[in-house]
Amino acid sequence: MMKLKQLIDATHDLTCINPHTLETYYEHSITLITQSLRLAVQTNKSNGYGVIFVMPTIDISKRAKMVLDHSTINILLSNSLSAIVVNDCELLHLLESAAFPVFHVFKTTTTDRVFAQLCIHYYNYPRRSIREMIGVTGTNGKTTVTHMMEKVLSDAKLTVGLIGTLGYKCHGYECKTNDYINAGYTTPNSWILQTILNEMKNKYHIENVVMEVSSHGLTVDRVYGCDFSVAIFTNLTQDHLGFHKTMDNYLKAKLLLFSEYLSKSLSPKAIINHDDPSYEQFINVCPSNAQVYTYGLSKKNLNSFVASDIQHSLNGTSYTITLPSGETRRVHLNIHGEFNVYNSLACIATCLTTYSHILTLDETIKSLESFQCVKGRFEFIIRHRPFSVVVDFAHTPDALKQVINSGRQILLESAENGRLIVVFGSTGGEYRPSRSLFGRIAHENADIVIITSENPRQENPQTIIDDILSGIQQKPDNNCLYVEADRKKAIHLAMDLARNKNDLIIITGKGHETIQTFANYTIQFNEKEIIEDKYEKMMQENVLSM
Repeated sequence: MMKLKQLIDATHDLTCINPHTLETYYEHSITLITQSLRLAVQTNKSNGYGVIFVMPTIDISKRAKMVLDHSTINILLSNSLSAIVVNDCELLHLLESAAFPVFHVFKTTTTDRVFAQLCIHYYNYPRRSIREMIGVTGTNGKTTVTHMMEKVLSDAKLTVGLIGTLGYKCHGYECKTNDYINAGYTTPNSWILQTILNEMKNKYHIENVVMEVSSHGLTVDRVYGCDFSVAIFTNLTQDHLGFHKTMDNYLKAKLLLFSEYLSKSLSPKAIINHDDPSYEQFINVCPSNAQVYTYGLSKKNLNSFVASDIQHSLNGTSYTITLPSGETRRVHLNIHGEFNVYNSLACIATCLTTYSHILTLDETIKSLESFQCVKGRFEFIIRHRPFSVVVDFAHTPDALKQVINSGRQILLESAENGRLIVVFGSTGGEYRPSRSLFGRIAHENADIVIITSENPRQENPQTIIDDILSGIQQKPDNNCLYVEADRKKAIHLAMDLARNKNDLIIITGKGHETIQTFANYTIQFNEKEIIEDKYEKMMQENVLSM
C-alpha cells in the first residue's frame, strides 16, 4: 500500500487548504481512492489505513457540474477520511474545519484528472508494462471488435486482456479467466481500471489489452494515462444525447481518443471507418506521427481495407477483403449482418498493421471464421425450428435499423418468405426525441412490430411506449402492430405469432443483460431462458410444425 504523502507528492495541481493536518495524516496507508460518496462512507477506516475521496467534476446521474452542498459536507466531516480532493465551489471554506487534509485542485485541471493521476501512481503506472494498449470507440460495434481482437490474439498464443461492456477477463501464459468479472461500466472508473490493469500485469503477465472506450469515459478522464498504441473508430450515430446534449459534443468526446489519448510514442496506429461521415475529423486530429489506416465497403485511399461481394445467409455472412497491397481473400463469418463485416474489417486491419511480425492474413481470417457471436449481439437462440429467434443489444436508432436490415437480408437470401417480427422498447431516462425514431424505423422496416418495455427505470413504461408510438402513423391493430408493456408476454406473443412459419424474430435492447430495471426495483430477466422455456412449452403442447 502507498502512503498519502507518496501519492500527493507525485500528483500535481493540488494545494492543501488546511496544511496543519498534513503531519498527522501523511503516513496513512491508503486502501481506497474513490469518487463514490457511498463507498467513502461505508469503507472501514482504522489505525492508519485510509480513504481518499475525490469529488467528481461531473455528476453523471444529473449530467451537471458537481458541487458540494451542506448535507454532503456534513457527511464528509463526520467520517474519518485520510484526505479529500475537491474542485472550486462556494462552500469550500466549510471544509477548513476538517480534521483531515483537504486538497483543492487548480483551475488548470479537473478533479477527474487528479483522480486518475492518483490511481495511476497508486499502482505504479501499470500501462508501462503493457506492450500494446488497443482502444475501440464508436456508437456501435465496440464489444464485438474487442472480442474479435481477443479471439485472434489468443489463438496466436499471445497474452491478452479484455475490458468492456460485459466486464473484463484475461488470457495469460499460465492461466486465464473464462468468465467475465464485472467492472461496473463499459469503461471502468480510474480506480477500477488501474486495479484491473495492475492485476493483468502482475497476476496474468498480460502484454496486450483491448478495451472499449466510451464517450462517458473519455469525457471524465477515466482513461487518462493509458496512452493507447492503437485507436479504432467504428461509427458515430445518435446516442447518449441526454448526457452530451448535442451530436457535436458527442463527436468531440469520441475524438479525444485520437487527439489526447493516442500514444505520442513511436508509430501509434489509427484504424478508422472511412464510410462514416465523420471519418475525416478523426483523421485530422491524429498525432502527426500516427500511422492511419481506414476500412469500409469502398476504397478511399492507399491505406484502405475494403470488403466487397457481401453475401448473407442463415448460416452467416461472407465477403471478399482487399488489402492496401491489393491482395484479396474470401472471408466466411459464422455471424450475421453487414455491421459485422465492418467489425471484422476493423479487427483484420488492426491485426495486420500492429501484429504483422506475428500474424498472417490467412491466420487472422482462420481465427475470425471460427469466431462465435458475442453474448447478446445478434445471437441466435433458436435457429429454424421452424422459426428463428435472435436477441441483440441494439439500443440506438441506427443499431435498431442495422439489425432489422440484417434480418431482412437473411430472409431474402433464404427465399422462404418468412416474416420479420421485431420486439423492442426504449430505456427510461434517455434522450426522449429518439423514441419516435425507434418507432418509425421499426414500423417502416419490419413486417410485425411489438412495442414493449426495456429498462423503464424512473419513467412510467406507458409514457415511453407512447413516445415510441408517436413516430408511427398507424394505431395498434393486432395485425402488424402490437403493444405489450410486459416484456416477457411480448416475447411470448412474438413466438406465438411465428410458431408455424419460417419467420425471424429479433428482440432488441437488452442483449446480454439479465435484469430489468424499474423505478424502485429490479427483476431477474434472462431473455435466453425465457425464449427457451417458451419454446419447450410449445414443443410439449405440440403446436409447432417442424
